[in-house]
Amino acid sequence: MKSLWLAEVTTVFALFWTSPGLGQVWTKTTAPDGNWEGVCSSASGQILTAAGWITNSSGYFSDGILYRSTNSGATWFPLSGPSQAWKTIACSAEGTRLIAAGADVYLSQDSGATWVQASTPPGQEWSSVCSSAGGTNLAATIYRTDGGTMCGAVYTSTNAGFTWENNAVSCFQCVRSSADGSKLLAGGCYGSHWGAPNVYVSTNAGASWNPTGGPCPSGFALTAEGTRIYIAVGGVVAASSDLGATWDFKAWPNISAADTIACSADGSKIVVAGYWVPEAYFPGLIFTSVDSGTTWVSNSAPSTAWTSVASSADGAKLAAVVEGGGVYISQSPSTPVLKIGQSGDSLLISWVVPSRVFLLEESADLRKWSGVAVTPALNCTNLNYEVGLAVPPGPRFYRLATP
Repeated sequence: MKSLWLAEVTTVFALFWTSPGLGQVWTKTTAPDGNWEGVCSSASGQILTAAGWITNSSGYFSDGILYRSTNSGATWFPLSGPSQAWKTIACSAEGTRLIAAGADVYLSQDSGATWVQASTPPGQEWSSVCSSAGGTNLAATIYRTDGGTMCGAVYTSTNAGFTWENNAVSCFQCVRSSADGSKLLAGGCYGSHWGAPNVYVSTNAGASWNPTGGPCPSGFALTAEGTRIYIAVGGVVAASSDLGATWDFKAWPNISAADTIACSADGSKIVVAGYWVPEAYFPGLIFTSVDSGTTWVSNSAPSTAWTSVASSADGAKLAAVVEGGGVYISQSPSTPVLKIGQSGDSLLISWVVPSRVFLLEESADLRKWSGVAVTPALNCTNLNYEVGLAVPPGPRFYRLATP
């Protein structure tokens, strides 16, 4: 049952709706089966891109696969790209700029139509990539064997991949970015480095790094503003709201190996998936939370080898991929909330990028509504849509309505 809320800012009112949260039903898409290793989502969840590889009849590498959907996973089409065993992929908030890696790192500025090899070291075991909302700040980690010790490095770029810097301050295996790219989260723990700090944070786009007391990570999630960190580790999710100075461990039932995690822009909605390890009795399950990890709900998803999950900015559209399987999606109601701020003669109306189309409307009497003829601008710091208006002379109500 939907509920109606009314908020007042001086003589201006905001009208918005709320309804139940994150969905629990997963559907296999028409994307082909393969060894899918990574998936990324645009802020709206409308554009999805998945990366992986397929084997030949002998079970060895045959070809790399890159598939894309522009309608929230309803249909998919292949991208023409270099043939390699893709391990990881990330995209800008609009889904048009892509970074993907396997043995080499490749970049696309045109939604995957063409690809250019990055000037990062070739022939490495790249394990993780991330992108800022605008696609200008990028990071990539190497997972390599050095003298029998698993150890990695992180490379960063602040100019859309034109040049790169090596930030080899520790053993990094995965990396995540805030929406503006200023905050980076990187970590890993292997071999003789097991007792060393596992999680590092940067607040200057990778120029310098600070160790935290974070646990050994299997997967990371970072809110759009970089204010909250989630780490999938073993059978719990560890959360920090102070850049890793302190951690809160949040357990959930019936999952032993958490390998991949994603969250909404504000961190209120989380999705975590486990990798299926039958000999170790680890069920590959998916769990979701709509209260920042306080409580968890088991999803109706198959027990399988989940390798990567992605979330829209509002957490209502989710995607997940399987090693040796397919690409799955989950959809729940999108319930954006309007926020209103006032500065002098200007009015700023904002809402998180929703996973379905909404139009901003206004009314003076709650009876007759008309569209606001201003195109929302994307805030690449918090993944909000924003509309600036002159303060009206009398009361105004605002709402988001579907076309």
